[in-house]
Amino acid sequence: MKEFNLLKEPWVAVMTNDKGRVEEVSLIELFSNAHEYKCLAGETPAQDFAVLRFLLAVLHTVFSRFDKEGNPYEGIELDERFQQTNQMHSDYEDDYRATAFERWEDLWKMPRFPKIINQYLEKNSDRFNLYDEKYPFYQISKTEMNSLFDEPAESTKGRIYFKYINRLLSESENKTELFAPASEAFKDELSEAALTRWLIAFQGYTGTSDKRKFPGMVGSASKGWLLGLGGIYLSGKTLKETLLLNMIMSGEMDSQRQKPIWEKSFAEKINDLTTGRIPDNLADLYTNWSRFLLIDSDENRGQFLRAVQLPGIDPQEFFLEPMTIWYYPESGDNKNHYIPKTHDLNSAFWRSFGLLDKNSMIFSKSKKTVRPPGILDWHSDLIKEKYLSEDLVTLRAVGLSYNRDASTMPNDDIFDELNIYNEVLADLDSTGWVKRIAETVETTKTAIDRVLKNFAKDIEMIRNVAGGGLPDRVCQEAYFAVDLPFREWLAGLRPENGKEEKIAEWKDTLKKIIFEQAD
Repeated sequence: MKEFNLLKEPWVAVMTNDKGRVEEVSLIELFSNAHEYKCLAGETPAQDFAVLRFLLAVLHTVFSRFDKEGNPYEGIELDERFQQTNQMHSDYEDDYRATAFERWEDLWKMPRFPKIINQYLEKNSDRFNLYDEKYPFYQISKTEMNSLFDEPAESTKGRIYFKYINRLLSESENKTELFAPASEAFKDELSEAALTRWLIAFQGYTGTSDKRKFPGMVGSASKGWLLGLGGIYLSGKTLKETLLLNMIMSGEMDSQRQKPIWEKSFAEKINDLTTGRIPDNLADLYTNWSRFLLIDSDENRGQFLRAVQLPGIDPQEFFLEPMTIWYYPESGDNKNHYIPKTHDLNSAFWRSFGLLDKNSMIFSKSKKTVRPPGILDWHSDLIKEKYLSEDLVTLRAVGLSYNRDASTMPNDDIFDELNIYNEVLADLDSTGWVKRIAETVETTKTAIDRVLKNFAKDIEMIRNVAGGGLPDRVCQEAYFAVDLPFREWLAGLRPENGKEEKIAEWKDTLKKIIFEQAD
């Protein structure tokens, strides 16, 4: 059997300098040197998002049990693998919650991550082998797979080939890419490093074209949890900063016993499925599986995945998820429930800035409001408690569009980012910066989608060429012209600036652009 241990072998793609140099590093190297890396740099932004959440699961697991010096917290019992064997006693829980920000600040101020992370990983090294008879990484064993289905070895049921999970190809057996970046003979070839990255991403961004379900599973096919999200996260100057900015260490999310997927036995996984248990802690959520998988092979096709559909997470009011916007549809199956909002493939992220405003009524005529991502509440708390300095932070939006049919086939990557000062992004009050920026965005959209568009329609009528597409074309060109100036205006906002003055500056810029487009 092949050997590929994620702790020792390089597989995480990181950017190492401002010139864009990319290198693959092992998990041990990553947590040892995260302060030196700029960011994750895998094949796609969606893949990076999935890997980021996997890395966060490691951090949540370790620092829910240990302090920065590697000392276990009072009230927590650990076994020889550093795995928690009890729920923290209530006598200690209040103190644990009360020190959340201090514990986070300890890690933020350290020049590098403490050694306890890698010590924990070493204790669980056997759970991070890509190929293993008992505990293959992000998979179940062949014995466990065979216990679910009694099928001959040559059966093709539930097979998924690597060219499908590789988002640079995303090719099924029924569809051939005309301009594929690999020849037919090599479409199912992936290095162990790339396979590991795509394996993590596939568990989150799974379509529903595969049909083999977990025994006894009822209902429609389940897609990966990340496929239904409009992912949002914060990015800092280094990978260490990015990880810590997104590591929520307050409230119920942190005080729950953290249980990542690699700490669960097969029996525990089966029990979760048969009892309908859903994740109740972030380490569990960030490593949630949409499929039982197993890397297998045959003489004709080489390696492939054997896959079994698992029940999905009900998205309604699942507020444990902190990295998405929630909206309140007034029709359809999810009527009168908060559900995650996916990103618009054809619209810049800043045009949806109003969704970050907790007082927003943009998408709802009812009294319910849009609910911003939990990660922004965490960020706001860090600012209020004075744990972050006055500096720029990057807000990133990531996701995949997908077919709205039975296959939910993933299509195009969605990625955008906005640079904004910490204090501005954290000003969530009813008269704060976020509210005023959201109003400014709506003013901008009105100027283009109504005023300029109606002007273009009038021109069409005067020229007797109605229906020629001029209004849509003019609006598209206007948004293109507005895009960079708005991003620069947003990045230039400082907390000490007068809101009315800065908004007036933008309106002057917008007016100039609109007049230029009208000409």
